[in-house]
Amino acid sequence: MPSFGAAADTFWGELGELADDRFHRALDYVGVDFFPDVFWSVPSGQLADAVRAVLTGFRVDALPRAGIGSAVPPRICENGWPTGPGRSEARQAQVVEEVVRAVAGVAAELTVVGYTFFALRDADSAGPGLFHRFGLLRDDYTRKPAFDVYRKLVAELAVG
Repeated sequence: MPSFGAAADTFWGELGELADDRFHRALDYVGVDFFPDVFWSVPSGQLADAVRAVLTGFRVDALPRAGIGSAVPPRICENGWPTGPGRSEARQAQVVEEVVRAVAGVAAELTVVGYTFFALRDADSAGPGLFHRFGLLRDDYTRKPAFDVYRKLVAELAVG
Protein backbone atom coordinates (compact mmCIF):
# COMPACT_ATOMS: atom_id res chain seq x y z
CA MET A 1 0.00 0.00 0.00
CA PRO A 2 1.52 3.32 -0.94
CA SER A 3 2.14 5.65 1.96
CA PHE A 4 2.31 9.37 1.86
CA GLY A 5 5.15 11.41 3.21
CA ALA A 6 8.68 10.07 3.39
CA ALA A 7 9.01 10.98 7.08
CA ALA A 8 6.02 8.82 7.98
CA ASP A 9 7.12 5.95 5.78
CA THR A 10 10.06 3.99 7.12
CA PHE A 11 9.00 0.63 5.69
CA TRP A 12 10.85 0.80 2.36
CA GLY A 13 14.09 2.08 3.84
CA GLU A 14 14.00 -0.54 6.59
CA LEU A 15 13.28 -3.24 4.03
CA GLY A 16 16.27 -2.05 2.05
CA GLU A 17 18.46 -2.37 5.14
CA LEU A 18 17.23 -5.92 5.83
CA ALA A 19 17.04 -7.29 2.27
CA ASP A 20 19.95 -9.40 1.13
CA ASP A 21 20.94 -10.76 -2.28
CA ARG A 22 18.79 -13.85 -1.79
CA PHE A 23 15.73 -11.66 -1.20
CA HIS A 24 16.39 -9.61 -4.33
CA ARG A 25 16.98 -12.69 -6.50
CA ALA A 26 13.68 -14.18 -5.34
CA LEU A 27 11.65 -11.03 -6.02
CA ASP A 28 9.59 -11.35 -9.22
CA TYR A 29 7.35 -8.32 -8.72
CA VAL A 30 6.10 -5.95 -6.04
CA GLY A 31 2.35 -5.89 -5.41
CA VAL A 32 0.58 -2.56 -5.04
CA ASP A 33 -2.77 -2.16 -3.29
CA PHE A 34 -4.28 1.27 -3.68
CA PHE A 35 -7.76 2.71 -3.48
CA PRO A 36 -7.81 6.32 -4.68
CA ASP A 37 -10.88 8.32 -3.61
CA VAL A 38 -11.95 5.66 -1.10
CA PHE A 39 -10.16 6.50 2.15
CA TRP A 40 -9.32 10.10 1.25
CA SER A 41 -11.25 12.29 -1.11
CA VAL A 42 -9.74 13.16 -4.47
CA PRO A 43 -11.09 16.42 -5.92
CA SER A 44 -13.27 16.12 -9.01
CA GLY A 45 -11.24 15.95 -12.20
CA GLN A 46 -8.01 14.98 -10.42
CA LEU A 47 -8.40 11.22 -10.11
CA ALA A 48 -6.23 10.26 -13.10
CA ASP A 49 -3.49 12.64 -11.92
CA ALA A 50 -3.67 11.15 -8.41
CA VAL A 51 -3.31 7.62 -9.82
CA ARG A 52 -0.31 8.63 -11.90
CA ALA A 53 1.28 10.41 -8.91
CA VAL A 54 0.82 7.44 -6.56
CA LEU A 55 2.22 4.92 -9.03
CA THR A 56 5.09 7.15 -10.08
CA GLY A 57 6.00 7.84 -6.46
CA PHE A 58 5.89 4.15 -5.71
CA ARG A 59 8.17 3.29 -8.63
CA VAL A 60 10.67 6.16 -8.41
CA ASP A 61 10.76 6.77 -4.65
CA ALA A 62 9.53 3.85 -2.52
CA LEU A 63 11.01 0.91 -4.42
CA PRO A 64 14.51 2.40 -4.79
CA ARG A 65 14.60 3.05 -1.01
CA ALA A 66 14.28 -0.72 -0.61
CA GLY A 67 16.99 -1.35 -3.19
CA ILE A 68 14.39 -2.66 -5.64
CA GLY A 69 15.46 -1.67 -9.12
CA SER A 70 13.65 -1.16 -12.38
CA ALA A 71 14.01 -4.84 -13.35
CA VAL A 72 11.40 -5.74 -10.71
CA PRO A 73 8.00 -4.58 -11.96
CA PRO A 74 5.06 -3.40 -9.86
CA ARG A 75 1.75 -5.20 -10.23
CA ILE A 76 -1.57 -3.70 -9.13
CA CYS A 77 -2.90 -6.47 -6.88
CA GLU A 78 -5.90 -4.64 -5.44
CA ASN A 79 -7.78 -1.60 -6.64
CA GLY A 80 -11.43 -0.69 -6.42
CA TRP A 81 -14.12 1.76 -5.40
CA PRO A 82 -17.19 0.75 -3.35
CA THR A 83 -20.80 1.67 -3.85
CA GLY A 84 -23.27 2.32 -1.03
CA PRO A 85 -24.59 5.33 0.87
CA GLY A 86 -23.20 8.44 -0.83
CA ARG A 87 -21.38 6.29 -3.43
CA SER A 88 -23.44 5.72 -6.56
CA GLU A 89 -23.05 2.84 -8.97
CA ALA A 90 -22.70 5.39 -11.78
CA ARG A 91 -19.76 7.00 -9.99
CA GLN A 92 -18.15 3.58 -9.47
CA ALA A 93 -18.28 3.04 -13.24
CA GLN A 94 -16.65 6.45 -13.83
CA VAL A 95 -13.91 5.74 -11.27
CA VAL A 96 -13.18 2.32 -12.78
CA GLU A 97 -12.81 3.90 -16.22
CA GLU A 98 -10.58 6.75 -15.00
CA VAL A 99 -8.34 4.59 -12.82
CA VAL A 100 -7.86 1.75 -15.31
CA ARG A 101 -7.09 4.18 -18.13
CA ALA A 102 -4.64 6.07 -15.90
CA VAL A 103 -2.89 2.81 -14.95
CA ALA A 104 -2.74 1.75 -18.61
CA GLY A 105 -1.36 5.17 -19.51
CA VAL A 106 1.68 4.80 -17.23
CA ALA A 107 2.11 1.02 -17.40
CA ALA A 108 4.91 0.98 -19.97
CA GLU A 109 6.81 3.89 -18.43
CA LEU A 110 6.62 2.44 -14.89
CA THR A 111 6.82 -1.23 -16.00
CA VAL A 112 3.46 -2.11 -14.40
CA VAL A 113 2.84 -5.71 -15.45
CA GLY A 114 -0.65 -6.45 -14.16
CA TYR A 115 -3.89 -5.08 -12.76
CA THR A 116 -6.47 -6.81 -10.57
CA PHE A 117 -9.78 -5.31 -9.51
CA PHE A 118 -10.43 -5.84 -5.79
CA ALA A 119 -13.75 -7.67 -5.93
CA LEU A 120 -15.89 -9.20 -8.63
CA ARG A 121 -18.96 -9.43 -6.37
CA ASP A 122 -20.21 -7.47 -3.38
CA ALA A 123 -19.84 -9.22 -0.05
CA ASP A 124 -23.27 -7.93 1.00
CA SER A 125 -25.12 -5.48 -1.25
CA ALA A 126 -27.41 -4.46 1.61
CA GLY A 127 -24.57 -4.13 4.10
CA PRO A 128 -23.98 -0.71 5.61
CA GLY A 129 -20.19 -0.79 5.74
CA LEU A 130 -17.68 0.53 3.26
CA PHE A 131 -16.25 -2.93 2.58
CA HIS A 132 -19.56 -4.62 1.77
CA ARG A 133 -19.99 -3.23 -1.77
CA PHE A 134 -16.69 -3.16 -3.66
CA GLY A 135 -17.91 -5.56 -6.34
CA LEU A 136 -18.55 -5.02 -10.01
CA LEU A 137 -21.57 -7.27 -9.42
CA ARG A 138 -24.16 -7.14 -6.65
CA ASP A 139 -24.24 -10.09 -4.25
CA ASP A 140 -26.99 -11.71 -6.36
CA TYR A 141 -24.60 -11.54 -9.36
CA THR A 142 -26.54 -8.85 -11.22
CA ARG A 143 -24.28 -6.38 -12.97
CA LYS A 144 -23.52 -2.91 -11.76
CA PRO A 145 -22.68 -0.41 -14.51
CA ALA A 146 -18.96 -0.76 -13.66
CA PHE A 147 -19.03 -4.41 -14.75
CA ASP A 148 -19.63 -3.54 -18.39
CA VAL A 149 -17.15 -0.66 -18.22
CA TYR A 150 -14.46 -2.98 -16.84
CA ARG A 151 -15.28 -5.65 -19.40
CA LYS A 152 -14.92 -3.11 -22.21
CA LEU A 153 -11.60 -1.88 -20.81
CA VAL A 154 -10.21 -5.40 -20.57
CA ALA A 155 -11.13 -6.05 -24.20
CA GLU A 156 -9.63 -2.74 -25.29
CA LEU A 157 -6.48 -2.57 -23.16
CA ALA A 158 -5.42 -6.15 -22.42
CA VAL A 159 -1.98 -7.01 -23.71
CA GLY A 160 -0.61 -10.44 -24.55
